[in-house]
Amino acid sequence: MNRDITGAATINGQKPPSENGVGQPSDSRADPRSVAAWVLSRVPRRETWSSLSRLDRAGLLLLAAFMVWAVTTTLLNHRPVQPLSPYLVSPVIAVLGVVVGRRLVRADPGPVAVGLVGIVAYVTLDVVVRGGPAGGPLGYANSNAALIVQLMALTGLMAVNARGGRRRLLLAGTLLAAVALVATDCRAAMIISIPLLAAIWVAVARGVRRRWWPVTLGAVAVVGSAAAVILGAGSRSWLPIATYGLSPARHVLWRDALTLWSHNPVIGSGLGSFRRFSALAKNPDLTMAHCSILQIGAETGLIGVGLFTAILAVGFALVTQSSSTVTLLATAAWTAAAVHSFVDHTLEFPAVVLAAGAVTGWASGHNSIDSADPSAGLREHRGYRARPVP
Repeated sequence: MNRDITGAATINGQKPPSENGVGQPSDSRADPRSVAAWVLSRVPRRETWSSLSRLDRAGLLLLAAFMVWAVTTTLLNHRPVQPLSPYLVSPVIAVLGVVVGRRLVRADPGPVAVGLVGIVAYVTLDVVVRGGPAGGPLGYANSNAALIVQLMALTGLMAVNARGGRRRLLLAGTLLAAVALVATDCRAAMIISIPLLAAIWVAVARGVRRRWWPVTLGAVAVVGSAAAVILGAGSRSWLPIATYGLSPARHVLWRDALTLWSHNPVIGSGLGSFRRFSALAKNPDLTMAHCSILQIGAETGLIGVGLFTAILAVGFALVTQSSSTVTLLATAAWTAAAVHSFVDHTLEFPAVVLAAGAVTGWASGHNSIDSADPSAGLREHRGYRARPVP
């Protein structure tokens, strides 16, 4: 505990809730327990299985089950298991991203904001300087775009509760991310980012009071997009609007994945089977189906698709654990990550999965901060400061 220039006690530069703006007790009868709770809430604690929420446990169990099933179906199909397969790496990276996001929520917002905008600036510069299909930090334009969308969401989430120069810095980072997104020339990502940009504007400008409608719209968008891709893969030709932003090779890859899925619909054909099945996979840039749900269906069957769907559902549930405004932004980001993965291979890139996990962790991390008052995040966004209840 330190002292500020007024002589008031401070902890990490912040006054305990029992003191007002000049360091004097706001209530002479303030309960010391509220001060203790405030202090303990800022002490990092080691997470154990018993301390995790039910949603956290469900997510971890589903990710573990997905990994185990991916290995099992590969062995059942007498194929070698690749330890560095995205099916085994991405779930671990997703968990790491959630942990990072929750730690960032409790960190000093100043350095975090500067660091985040610095990352956005680096990605933007790299995309502009080394642009093209194989340019940018991830070496693939569409994965760069997927990463940028999640970084855009992170800057928006931080800007919601920021004030003054920090908010302006973060909003500048959001605009910079939008510039980088245009520089990738990824039409699918640009279309998907429109709802996210709208959500950032609504969140920063006025906030929202209801959390059910963003989640409902996001779930409908995910289910509808998955259904459209599966139906499109089975059709002989596409509507002209469907070809906007999607290369003709997508149709061939999706059709091949759907055909492979039909050979073994329940358990799939094992990891790496699509690469051996599709004629286009001889091209190093086309070794994946460019659609997460078709790739998972072809290689892990309905069981894998069911686990993947459950993981997406848990993600939606996690981002609803905070204020309505944070839920709006995090839902838009989670929806964008899922829908984009249906039209490209983005989940195979650790940086994309890490960023999406960080967004989810940031949103769900507000649950522990605002647990005493679920509306505190929204009220603080509107300029009010929650007072401890004695």
